[in-house]
Amino acid sequence: GVGESRGRVRIWLTLMMSRVVF
Repeated sequence: GVGESRGRVRIWLTLMMSRVVF
């Protein structure tokens, strides 16, 4: 559902942020 999609997007964004930090 939409909630699941948003959850995945949030996780993806978090991973991207972590990559930028490192």
